[in-house]
Amino acid sequence: MDNLIGLEIKHLYEELSPLIESFTRRVCPECSEPCCRQRFGTYEGDDILFLKTLGYEINDADDRLGPEERCQFLSSRGCTRPRWQRPYRCTWFFCTELLEEMQTQSPRHYRRIIDLLNKLKQLRMELLGLK
Repeated sequence: MDNLIGLEIKHLYEELSPLIESFTRRVCPECSEPCCRQRFGTYEGDDILFLKTLGYEINDADDRLGPEERCQFLSSRGCTRPRWQRPYRCTWFFCTELLEEMQTQSPRHYRRIIDLLNKLKQLRMELLGLK
């Protein structure tokens, strides 16, 4: 059962990612101080549980980096990890500039992003036995 929920969560991430990236491609390259910090890229127990349901093991996180240092997975082209492999908090963190871009440039896409994030949250709670 957990594997099915995990697969559904992965599918939501795969649907969500291009929507978010349509905005990050416009906003993030212009940013002089990227907000992708190691604290957002650090896995929590719930992240590890989700990834294990899909048979994915985490073994490349550098725990020597401080929480305010640039995320080790941020490259010049964005994150090196597919969205479904990122810690949960990475998906939920949007800076003010990105939120404004989403809300003003495409309210329809913004509403879809919010809908998908809410579905993701519900399934995650179910996977974790919190629902």
